[in-house]
Amino acid sequence: MGERMQIILRLIMSSRLQPIKSKDLLDELEKLGYHYNIKTIHATVKQINAFFYPLIQDTMILSKRGTGLVVNKNVFEDGQLQLLIDSINYNKDLSFKEKNQLVDKLMHFSDESQRKRLIFHMEKDEKPFSLMLNLSTLMKAIAERKNIIFDYVSYRIEEGHPREVASKHGNKNGQYVVSPYTIVLDNNHYYLVGYYNKRSDSLSMYRIDRMRRVMTHRGDYIDIREQYDMDDYISRAFHMFVNGKPTDLVLRFRPQILREVVSRFGESIHLRVVDDSWYEAIIKDQSYSRGLAMWILMLGENAYVVSPTHIREDIKRELDKTLMYYKKGVF
Repeated sequence: MGERMQIILRLIMSSRLQPIKSKDLLDELEKLGYHYNIKTIHATVKQINAFFYPLIQDTMILSKRGTGLVVNKNVFEDGQLQLLIDSINYNKDLSFKEKNQLVDKLMHFSDESQRKRLIFHMEKDEKPFSLMLNLSTLMKAIAERKNIIFDYVSYRIEEGHPREVASKHGNKNGQYVVSPYTIVLDNNHYYLVGYYNKRSDSLSMYRIDRMRRVMTHRGDYIDIREQYDMDDYISRAFHMFVNGKPTDLVLRFRPQILREVVSRFGESIHLRVVDDSWYEAIIKDQSYSRGLAMWILMLGENAYVVSPTHIREDIKRELDKTLMYYKKGVF
């Protein structure tokens, strides 16, 4: 899209007057130092419509005789744009500046009336790193099969507060040299999966928001991906599987947490009402993981495992270990 198309589109989109008359548009362009005529305006609008038609399958800007130019259809529906904005604003690893930059780019394709309908919540939270820069560097290194080097975040207690320091457990003067394979998003954090020679018999994972001074690095790129089913490895790593053999899980829970149970396991589970105080769910072919155990423990007295026995006993052991600290009275 050329400069003329960009400036005319921006003025039409941002105009509080809808429709905007071509003469008023020319006046706005004159203020910005652009000297066009009516014919040029309408020719440019046709170019804009042709440019966006494959994306929106409609005419973006209509020229109404006697009234002027009006936005007929935005690039995004309200719900689509709200979803994209929220995914940016609620990302814990983006800085306030990066959030603003990304949202501003999205707003470039939104007219004034749509902007008024959108809901914005943005925390002013600055970060000691750039997630965008880290991602761009890593994506390029993965595509070019190049090693990367970085500092990995650790902490120490200083004056009663945590202070960020670089870990000294890397493989090159404290830094980490890794052959990067892929990037994964889980629970609103990005992770790098790659080869690290201190753990040469397995893949390694690093949270990208904890990586500092990320750069490409010379050296042999070691690729051991053929030794693994990458999708299975990533799934197991994130869910911390204890026993990969699927089993039927029977969970009894209070009626008030039915939504949480359905949200966790989906609508295909089998449910029955035990009595006024308890419901029961049967979840077929469920792999047991530390993540699942922690989720059940977080439900407290509102849920317990009926079967299988090994999951029930494992959760009981976790509860006993926690209870031990309170019984000791160590404060």
